[in-house]
Amino acid sequence: MSAISKTRVAVVGAGFISDVHLGSLRALGEIVETVGLCDMDGGRARAAQEKWGLKESFTDLDEMVAKVRPDAVHILTPPPTHAELSKRLLSQGIHVFLEKPMALSTAEADGILSTAAEGGGTLGVNHNATSFPAFSALLDDIAAHRLGRIQHVSVVLNLPLRQLIAGDFKHWMFAHPRNIVFESLYHPFSQVRALLGSVVSMESNPLGHRRLTRDLDFYDTWQLSMECERGTAQIFFSCAKDYAANRLVVLGQDAAADIDVFGNNYTRRGRTKYPEFFDTFLWNRRAASELRRSGRSTLLNYVFSTLKLKGRSDPFYLSTAHRVRAFYEALRLGGTVPEGGAEGKAVVRYCELAAAGVPEPRAVEAPPTPAERTGETLVIGGTGFMGRHLIRRLLDDGHDLRVMMRRPDLVPEFLSDPRIRVVAGDITDPESMLAAVCGARFVYHLAAAAPDSWNAAKRIIVEGTRNVAEACAKAGVERLFYTSTIATYYLGGTGPVREDTPIDPGFEKRSFYARAKAESEHLLEKMHAERGLNVLIFRPGVVVGRYGRPPHSAVGYWVNATNAVAWGIGDQPMPLVLVGDCADALARAAKMQDVTLRSFNLVGDVRLTPREYVKELAAATGREIRLHPLPIWRAYLIDLFKWVVKLATRRPNVVFPSYRDLATRVQRAQFDCAKTKEVLGWSPVADRATFIQEGIAYDGDDPKPDGAAASTPPAETAVASDA
Repeated sequence: MSAISKTRVAVVGAGFISDVHLGSLRALGEIVETVGLCDMDGGRARAAQEKWGLKESFTDLDEMVAKVRPDAVHILTPPPTHAELSKRLLSQGIHVFLEKPMALSTAEADGILSTAAEGGGTLGVNHNATSFPAFSALLDDIAAHRLGRIQHVSVVLNLPLRQLIAGDFKHWMFAHPRNIVFESLYHPFSQVRALLGSVVSMESNPLGHRRLTRDLDFYDTWQLSMECERGTAQIFFSCAKDYAANRLVVLGQDAAADIDVFGNNYTRRGRTKYPEFFDTFLWNRRAASELRRSGRSTLLNYVFSTLKLKGRSDPFYLSTAHRVRAFYEALRLGGTVPEGGAEGKAVVRYCELAAAGVPEPRAVEAPPTPAERTGETLVIGGTGFMGRHLIRRLLDDGHDLRVMMRRPDLVPEFLSDPRIRVVAGDITDPESMLAAVCGARFVYHLAAAAPDSWNAAKRIIVEGTRNVAEACAKAGVERLFYTSTIATYYLGGTGPVREDTPIDPGFEKRSFYARAKAESEHLLEKMHAERGLNVLIFRPGVVVGRYGRPPHSAVGYWVNATNAVAWGIGDQPMPLVLVGDCADALARAAKMQDVTLRSFNLVGDVRLTPREYVKELAAATGREIRLHPLPIWRAYLIDLFKWVVKLATRRPNVVFPSYRDLATRVQRAQFDCAKTKEVLGWSPVADRATFIQEGIAYDGDDPKPDGAAASTPPAETAVASDA
């Protein structure tokens, strides 16, 4: 087939879903040609262009359409833009393939359909949940009349949201309590519609109300009952339960089917000629065989895909690729597009009825913003794990506070104290950093990050710290307090670590985070020596306590919430410290007139081993939690094997594994914090029972600054970041 006869396709939106669509289009190289990509973020557009080998990228849709003249466009932008963008394209006769949801109301959907009819463009909607392999097997059985008439569908969907756990509410789904319906319930609604037709009536019961910020309400659990054209359905949805699960049970006249969507398993149980007891035996044997076959297929697909011996084969990718292929084959053959605009509108109606059960957000009058005051204490990273405790402690000590956030419009309720002034700022932006610092007496730099590359670590942690320090120097800040980490030390030995112990001389061979923190410390020490910057460095140990995540990464690698692979054999005492004790030390340093030390190690007096920690965590939660020992030499061999595989498959940013970093994670070194205690008058909790209660077994009640409303805390492992 010649290139001229191919359908010319462009993509709008270079977010994470774009890789799935661009991969699906590449697999259709015999019938389509991807001619352009557009994203308002020029850097993101260029990165996607380079990754996928596209000729051009754009930041303006009209410019792209005029220059590359696509026959069809994939719209992968946030849902509030779907109606406007699709109508702009359809009115020109350009075909549109829309990511879900089609629209945010049936009125918007009608507008899209009218424009398509007038302009001549064809509309397809990515209802990829109806093309999951297991769901497709169900549809095949229904078409073959193996279930009889479908009478009822029951869906369980628990989808823990990373953003909800991390307290990151910038995504559009948090902007209004109804948005989560269109973001997450759209998938099960599309499946119910495919099985039972349009919805007739619905009872929607949103539960699990949360106040995310001063202005944002959210419901994390939904129970829905509905009557549809061809049967009834019930859906339980939550994004707050711990175990991710997605099951469909379909009850037909002659058989019942069960789909484990995440496990990609499908089983059907019907009647046979045999007695019930023998029928049950046959069914169980057949189900076991099918599960074994499915498990082997999943394993082999993962291995072959990882080794680049075959393309992506995960259900999410395969389902979208199927929908994309069906769309373009229908265009070329002049047939009806499956899952087109009419089906999209029908699913939007489901969402509309579900969202009708959402109470309107209650109006909350924002507290008056304090006027700018001289001598304020600025906290950077105040919305995170340690920051929350530090803010409470500083308020108790009488500080007038200034808290810096990148998004001051997303202020959590616990900052609604009249003594707190929220200011905009970003540590990666020197100008905004200087504006945030000016007029402050003290600055606490607690912001951190979990970078996935050295470039990211250098930009956010090292250069971010430089921007903070430069702003403090220019603004004449009296004292800068910097939270580093004990990870800057080499902890693979057994000797005691004190405040005067040099940081790891081989830090270049350590993790991105530890290396960046070490470089940041060198930078601050240089500014102190050369420019007189009054900076104190704090190195907290393994910080635990309220607002943290009890499955702490210092214990080991947590495969999931109930299984951790230890760094070593799990018998070494860990350098633990309560987050409240860290906040106490940081606050005490602001009261000291003349501080003789430049750095402080914050490690408490209760040192549980990983085995003891997991035992206490299991007792506190009532769960079976296992710690799996793994000798460090064996862990290193596994890392070497992974490194070889990554090299062979040409993964980007592959770094040779560091034995030194693994040895440090075992944390065999012991800490002597006598000097920190002496200088600051610091007395961390020494009673084991108290430590366990406050650090591991605390209940769900939220501490809060005086006068501030409680909020739902994010669960974060390390010092949280607003950076």
